[in-house]
Amino acid sequence: LYDPSYCGSTSEHPLHILLQKSKNINVPLLETGRTPLLQAIHAQHCRTVCLLLQNPSCNVNLVASKKTSELEKSALILACQIQCLPIIRA
Repeated sequence: LYDPSYCGSTSEHPLHILLQKSKNINVPLLETGRTPLLQAIHAQHCRTVCLLLQNPSCNVNLVASKKTSELEKSALILACQIQCLPIIRA
């Protein structure tokens, strides 16, 4: 989903397809416990964050993570902590 070849491409980004077919995009990843939104913020993938935020089922208030440094931190707090301004502005 983070493949830069889709940036500016005329073909549909794979995340668009996933978001159209998925009923719950807030399921935490097994490895990290992060939701897709938190994972995209952690990886600083602004386009992925924006696509996730456009989906009405995206819960920006979930604080799921297995990392103790990220416990009880929402998506906005995590973005502020890693000082990722493009994501904070989104």
